[in-house]
This record gives sequence, C-alpha cells and structure tokens, in this order.
Amino acid sequence: MYQSRSIFHELLGIPAEWSIYRQLHPFSKIIIPLFLSISLFLVNNVLSAIFLFSYVLAIFLLTRIPLKIIKKYLLIVLSLSTFIILSIFMFTPIQEGHVLFKMTLLTLKAEKGTVSWGVLITDKALLKAFVYISRIWIMIFTAITLLGSLSDREIIWGLRSLKVPYSMALALALFFRGVGLFLKDFQIVRDSMMVRGLDVEKGSLLLKFRAYIYSLVPLIVLMIRRSQEISLALESKGISLNAKTRVLYYKMDFKKLDALFILTTVVVLLVTLYFGSSGV
Repeated sequence: MYQSRSIFHELLGIPAEWSIYRQLHPFSKIIIPLFLSISLFLVNNVLSAIFLFSYVLAIFLLTRIPLKIIKKYLLIVLSLSTFIILSIFMFTPIQEGHVLFKMTLLTLKAEKGTVSWGVLITDKALLKAFVYISRIWIMIFTAITLLGSLSDREIIWGLRSLKVPYSMALALALFFRGVGLFLKDFQIVRDSMMVRGLDVEKGSLLLKFRAYIYSLVPLIVLMIRRSQEISLALESKGISLNAKTRVLYYKMDFKKLDALFILTTVVVLLVTLYFGSSGV
C-alpha cells in the first residue's frame, strides 16, 4: 500500500516506520482519536485515568512514531504539571483524606478570626494531581497519534472512498494542511526574530510573551498570503468545491482491521465511562 508522508513528517521531518496502525483507513485514523478525546472528558479518578492512558499509550506505540518527538513537549508538560501541583497544594487545598504534609506560610489575624495560608498535601490531593497530569499526557499522545499517522492526501482518498462529498473531504484536508503551514510559518518568524538578536529561548517569561505578541502581525500576513496561494493553486489545477463528481485515482478500502480498532476504542470509551462514574 502506498503511504504518503504524514503531517508530522511534513512539518518536523520525523517519519514513522511501517506499522499496522498506519495501514488503517483514514476514517479510522480520524474517528479513533475523536473517541479518545471524548473519553478524556470521562476521566474523573485514578482508575479511569490509568485505563485510558494505557490504551492511548498502546495505540501510540503501534504507530511506531519515534519517541524523540515527545521531547518537544516535556518542558510544556513539566510547566503545566508544576502549576497544577502548586494550585492544588497551595491555592485550592483539599481538606479531605489523610494529611501527608502541612506547613503554614502566612497567618493573618482579623476581628472574626485567624486566616492562615500555606501548603497542605493529602492523599486525595495527590490523586487529583495525578488525574490532571494523566489528562495532559493523554491529550499529547492522542494529538501525536493523529498527526503522525495521517496525511492530507489520505484524508481525501479515504473519505472519498466512503462516498463523502468532495467539498467536505477537501475542506478537512485543507484544515490539516493549514495547521502544518501555520506551524512552519511560526518557526520562520521565530527564527527571524532570533537572527535579529532576540533570543526567545533564553529570555524571561515576560520577554517571551511580548515576543509572541509581536509575532502575531507577520503570522496574520503570512496566513493571508498562504490562503491566496492555496486558492490560486486549486484554481490552476481545476479543483472546485462545487464539483459534484471527481475521478478517483486511488481508492482505499475499509477492512476488518478498521472495524476491530474502532470497536475496541468504543469499548474503551464505555469502560472509561464506567470507571469514571464508579468513584474509585
């Protein structure tokens, strides 16, 4: 089977090896991450988080996408995890459960009593932090699975083979292509800023925020230019969204393996719903 380059391959130059998951129909590659995203909202406790994370990790390993791609998200995940832990232990402490650590940092005396603020760590708070951090990793692995196993060509081929209207298939393919082009443009703008002496990577948080605000103007200009180039390219190739029928040069069949993966994902969604509502 012919395999076109995935969105991550086009964007980062990181190809995925041959795998069973990449042989699935494009509809399966879209609907499986969609079901996993829905399951994410059902994760309310440790059991459901562990169960869903295990399945998402198994799907990710089946794609055989290089693990080095996760390094790009480590800093973001560590920052979000630190913020979540601090917010739970210091700003929204959970009084329930067994107290593991308690320290008062500030005490204010008023007429109606004494108000204290500090660090409170309980077993319930640890479990809550674990659930939130698991959700972040589930989102990251799901996004990498989608973008690392799917290409814009496969979207058109696969959806057209399922008799989906050409305009819808083309619009969805252009959406994923637009995401890749936007990220490429962002890298170009960031590299241009660094060439002119603005080191975004080593600057303070305020400097990074201001730099990214300033980068919005060239990004918007590049987005308008990209949309014009894409519209001219479609027009030059005779592609119209109003076309009722078009010739299919490549057809992808929906196989039993696709049904197996989709059915398994639906079962995972239902089991996650059961574990999430069990209160364990």
